[in-house]
Amino acid sequence: MSVPEPPKIEGAAGWLAAVKGLSLTNALVILVLVVALVPAYAAYRLLTDEALLDRFLAAYQVLPTSTACRLLRARQRGEDYSYAITTGFAFEGQQRWTIGVVLNHMPSDEEMQTNCLLLQTIIDFMHGIAPPPDIIWQQKDVGKR
Repeated sequence: MSVPEPPKIEGAAGWLAAVKGLSLTNALVILVLVVALVPAYAAYRLLTDEALLDRFLAAYQVLPTSTACRLLRARQRGEDYSYAITTGFAFEGQQRWTIGVVLNHMPSDEEMQTNCLLLQTIIDFMHGIAPPPDIIWQQKDVGKR
């Protein structure tokens, strides 16, 4: 003799009947699985999706150059890269003071050499060993220069 199958109930009533038929142990196991899988899926998405990962991480890199200046490539979370050409002008103990130019694009070799030379000219002027560079200053200093 065979046992007749219970009638299948579709829709919300079917889900409700299935939930009522769960034992307490089965319900707890399902709850633990859901609680563990949601953060695991979020971590998986974060680590495999480049666009999502880009929104959470910043980047900083010192690029090699053929000049006395340093080329820095940096960005904050989700922003475009900024490039800075920097060189040091004063040192005291562990402290280093630098002066630089910030660009929104990767400088060419010619731009790199030109900006580095201009920075060196500004530093020589700041140290008092050269005339002021031939550039447009944005504002006058305390001595009205």
